[in-house]
Amino acid sequence: MKRMMILTVSLALLAMGCDKSFWQKTNEPPPPVEPTREEILAKVKPLVEPFKQLLNTPQPGDQTPLPEETRNQVINGLRDAKLQYGQYTQGQEALKEVGNEFAEMAKRARDQEQWPLVEACIDAFELLNLHSEVLSRLDDRAKLMIAKPKVEVKGFLEDRETRAINIFVQTTDRTTGKIKTTTRREGEEFDDMRIVRIIGNNYAVEFEYLKIPGLTFQVKGPTFQ
Repeated sequence: MKRMMILTVSLALLAMGCDKSFWQKTNEPPPPVEPTREEILAKVKPLVEPFKQLLNTPQPGDQTPLPEETRNQVINGLRDAKLQYGQYTQGQEALKEVGNEFAEMAKRARDQEQWPLVEACIDAFELLNLHSEVLSRLDDRAKLMIAKPKVEVKGFLEDRETRAINIFVQTTDRTTGKIKTTTRREGEEFDDMRIVRIIGNNYAVEFEYLKIPGLTFQVKGPTFQ
């Protein structure tokens, strides 16, 4: 009888030995808990603030490039958030909500003609694997507007023989900071621009930006006391 019991116990232990789960350690850490959408938003939404501050202190028509430090802070932060939370369903929803906030800021920056900020907001939006045909077209326009030189009219000089007016124009490349001065007349083209006309008694000059046909802007001439 005793031999029978020992044999039975031995067979039972042998059977359990074939089941790896029986011998699995019970102190292994549990699988990571998926963070909630609210928890993810609490960590990611602050990345919107640097661009929002620029938007809330508008300087219409300002094409000054964004500080590299500010841009990197936002873009690198979003890239890290995407790697950390993009695998989760709640994370994807949270990142989409943040991306849509960047999209709305891009449109507001467009209305203020802050084109470098428009481009930066769209870069943030697209980094989160989001796509919009409207924003894609807006991004193209932002790049063209950023490329438009800063134009200043420095003076006028009338040709006594032809009575034509020479216009002294100074252009500044917004990317390189290079300054160029040239003398032009109505109808002439240079640096992707055309001089449309002189307004009033040498009051201002109307230019057309040829990269965006039909886009005109006016630059006042110098005032002398």
